[in-house]
Amino acid sequence: MSTAPSSAVCREDEQKRVFDFCKACIEQEKAGSLYVCGCPGTGKSLSMEKVKQCLVDWAKEVSRTEFIVFRINDLVSFE
Repeated sequence: MSTAPSSAVCREDEQKRVFDFCKACIEQEKAGSLYVCGCPGTGKSLSMEKVKQCLVDWAKEVSRTEFIVFRINDLVSFE
């Protein structure tokens, strides 16, 4: 059995960019979409989980509870 690491190494800059994008959408009350891609095992899912948790923590700090976080994973296999 394997376990997922608790943080994505060397992904802080990418996580901050995604967090800032999501935070701006929430503050401006505007919808937004973001496409994250990369090779398998590069930390995409783990980074998005970290960003989601940071957004929830930020929302609690500023008493914002009126937003919903969606997570969608779409895996496509090319043969």
